[in-house]
Amino acid sequence: MNKILAMMKQHERALALLAVIVLVMLGNGQLAITDPVESNYALTAKEMLAAGDFTSPRIYGNYWYDKPIFFYWELLAAFQIFGTGEFAARFFPAVFSVLNVLETYYFARKLYDRATAFLSAIIFGTTIAFFYLSKAVITDMTFVFFFNAVLIAFY
Repeated sequence: MNKILAMMKQHERALALLAVIVLVMLGNGQLAITDPVESNYALTAKEMLAAGDFTSPRIYGNYWYDKPIFFYWELLAAFQIFGTGEFAARFFPAVFSVLNVLETYYFARKLYDRATAFLSAIIFGTTIAFFYLSKAVITDMTFVFFFNAVLIAFY
């Protein structure tokens, strides 16, 4: 048992990373895009891809500059890699969710110690809001990642 615990301590970052990846990616292909906000993002990116226009978001044939283009570029990249399905639409929010957990770990490690960093990352990665936002086709996880990165850099 002590050997197992020692091995887990040595590999805690890898185990935590694997757990977060499984948590945010599992089932993303089975979750239908039904929320009106999610469908707006996905449909806009799908229309941009069909038109071959990667600079002007459009929905139902009308230009729509409601949100920053970066999120649409994420969706376009995922659609080009995985096709235009639910998994592709949810891929980059999930990727940025994992990056948010790593960012939390990194910052807590810089401020405190490994144990605090590990607990901080686990607590952040298992909250209900995090779980929902990591699977939602909305800009929140991308925004949180970059906002936190700026705050960490400022600190």
